[in-house]
Amino acid sequence: MPQLFVSYSRVDLEFTERLVEHLRRVYGLPNVWYDDELHGGVRWWQAITTQIAECDVFIYLLSNESVTSPYCKAEFTEAKRLQKPIVTAQIRDETRMSDDLSEIQYVDMKRGMNADTLARLIRAINEQAALPKKRRALWTPLTPMPVVPTHEEAGDSSRRDVETPTLEVKVPAPIGGRTGARATIIGAALTGLLGILAVVIGVILPPLINPSATPAATATTGQVVQAGGDTPTLTYTPTNTDAPLLTATTPHSGSNF
Repeated sequence: MPQLFVSYSRVDLEFTERLVEHLRRVYGLPNVWYDDELHGGVRWWQAITTQIAECDVFIYLLSNESVTSPYCKAEFTEAKRLQKPIVTAQIRDETRMSDDLSEIQYVDMKRGMNADTLARLIRAINEQAALPKKRRALWTPLTPMPVVPTHEEAGDSSRRDVETPTLEVKVPAPIGGRTGARATIIGAALTGLLGILAVVIGVILPPLINPSATPAATATTGQVVQAGGDTPTLTYTPTNTDAPLLTATTPHSGSNF
């Protein structure tokens, strides 16, 4: 089976992944390479140039992003330097191609991936893989590692040296897909029940603990509260003021003087 190298823009990653999945079913997983196999600590440009040197067919997925990407252009230049058979596939419409790309007949996949476009791509790959291999490089040394200015990297959506995935923290949805309103209502109801329970305990529990305890007596208008012995009698005497006047008198015991 021929070994394939796939060059693409990171913008076209979803399309590339689906295409590589189909190609690996045809040619075998180890025989179709793209940079998803680069891991931390790898000298990435050395790994890429090694894969290009070992491939039988170089596949270039064409879009406006890939044909202007410094990374893709460097890979394409290295494939040309080594005289690798090149198959191009235009995967997005209105791609502005350079002169050297325009010289190569591309497989039209602008309308998407289907049985027909895949068959034409595989036929082109097999035809190029059957050509006699050219062992001699057109020039030396190998293509230098692409360098992208920092101000261009910030706005460039093509491939980066390091891809850092965004960490997404997903909060599980409530049971049955309900929103947080149900949880709020239940919490309020529980709080109300706890308040009622506290009041009931405050009223019932003290008499149970101390049965001899009685509520304090209160005096109301027109009432006289008398107690036996020397306990003063509280008498309510209306006055002109709004505040009641309470006077204390002590009952006499024994002889009067």
